[in-house]
Amino acid sequence: MRTFTRLWICLLLLGSLGLGSCSDYFDPDQDTILEEDKHWTSNEKVRSAMIGAYAELQDLVEEVVVLGDLRADLLTVTDNYNGDLIEIDEHRIGKNNVYANPRVFYDVILACNDIIANVDKALVDADFTEEIMEVYLAEAKSLRAWTYLQLAQTYKSVPLILDPLTGYGESFEPEMIERTKLLAWLVQEMEAVKDAPKLHWRGDSDDFAWDRFNINRNALLGELHLLTGNYSTASGYFLEAIVTDGGGEDSDFFKCSNRTGGSSWERIWNAVPTTETSAAYAEHVSIVPFKRTGGQSNGFAKLFLYGIAGDYLLKPTAQAISAWEDVHDNDEDFRRERGSVGFSTIGGKLSYFVRKYVMDKDNMSLSSEIVSEAPFCIYRAADLHLMYAEAVNRMNLHDDAMATINTGIPGQPEADGIRKRINLESIDLLEYTGLKDAPHLLNKLEAVEEILLEENAREFAFEGRRWNTLVRFASRSNNPMMLAKRVAQKFTDQAKAQEVYTELINPDNWYLDFNMNFLGKE
Repeated sequence: MRTFTRLWICLLLLGSLGLGSCSDYFDPDQDTILEEDKHWTSNEKVRSAMIGAYAELQDLVEEVVVLGDLRADLLTVTDNYNGDLIEIDEHRIGKNNVYANPRVFYDVILACNDIIANVDKALVDADFTEEIMEVYLAEAKSLRAWTYLQLAQTYKSVPLILDPLTGYGESFEPEMIERTKLLAWLVQEMEAVKDAPKLHWRGDSDDFAWDRFNINRNALLGELHLLTGNYSTASGYFLEAIVTDGGGEDSDFFKCSNRTGGSSWERIWNAVPTTETSAAYAEHVSIVPFKRTGGQSNGFAKLFLYGIAGDYLLKPTAQAISAWEDVHDNDEDFRRERGSVGFSTIGGKLSYFVRKYVMDKDNMSLSSEIVSEAPFCIYRAADLHLMYAEAVNRMNLHDDAMATINTGIPGQPEADGIRKRINLESIDLLEYTGLKDAPHLLNKLEAVEEILLEENAREFAFEGRRWNTLVRFASRSNNPMMLAKRVAQKFTDQAKAQEVYTELINPDNWYLDFNMNFLGKE
């Protein structure tokens, strides 16, 4: 487990979850059970436990990106691939694939369960009030809900575990919950805590802005309602996150503003947010930070870079490159050259590589190891805007959706729009569809959805979102061919392309079977 902060080390010393082999995952040490009550006696110890739960996220982001992009159309393997990666790329994932390991998600879930079950014991501390307890309960439930959401978008059914590790023994058989029922439960869980006070971390470190460390509840609720088809409710939560959480209509926080516009778009990854004046602070909504001086790396260098820097296992597909090169009505999309991909001579030939997670993109020397410490964005401003556009388009507010993409959400003066902030011209629907002479044939809903898929590709390539986005669009429109065709096209071997297409034309194959072996169960 990576070291996140000294407080995480303190958490381990305080006796929080020490997870051993799979065989004893549900068989905790009895001494731990007996000592547990001593570890919830103050505000500081609860705070340490909460930071520790968030620290667990550092170990799952690599899996989120691999499963979220390699199964889709924008990422593929290089000649250096390993067996686990090729399984994912070709949609034949084996039960022991290390990138389909649900245990890293349950490490987060169990840490949250521990807090939820024990936080009331800290009331013995006079400084720990009922209101503070409510804050931590909401925070732990939000983090747990986001983690379960990742599982719901990956597996057909998963174990629903709501108690701390110490409540189980070796004979425990967890309840399995089907993914759609899990989504419904998550909506109820988050609606119950949405109005709780937010956790405000004390500013005892200038390493990053701690208020970007939380799961944004409005963003999470918006995504949950978007997935469950409640589009009006979803749009309301996204707007609440953009406007209220973003500091109001006159603030440029969460507005896709020019602070990260044009060639400055790469500044989203060049640094973790440290102060309100930083570009990253305006874009980042919820992040998982890493710190080079703390010996932390997000692990992406070995996957995406080459030479001493990494193993160059994964690379952009031809579709990914053309997504930027074929951008509508513009010669240059800064999102490629200023943040997403680079190209160099690798193995004697000109090749593209992913460089989104390297902070110093202008000094990528292959003579020394590059520590990949760029933050992983759980939510950023562009997420809120594109999912908002997705929701209002389904509400038949197609013009509002296009305005959000082109020039900004109507009525929000600081919002520049996904395209305007990087100096791209607005898209005209009739011109885009070639129907200027036959406007009566225009299906606005379908045309906007196609544009949204393209903008999602350009904005979020290699951030772990693409597969879930394709599944969401294909499921909603009842069009599995859309997903299957896009993914199959990345294979130059026509036999392999047909094999993958045949696999993905069946929506039942979009989700994995849960492997209990990772949790020590047969």
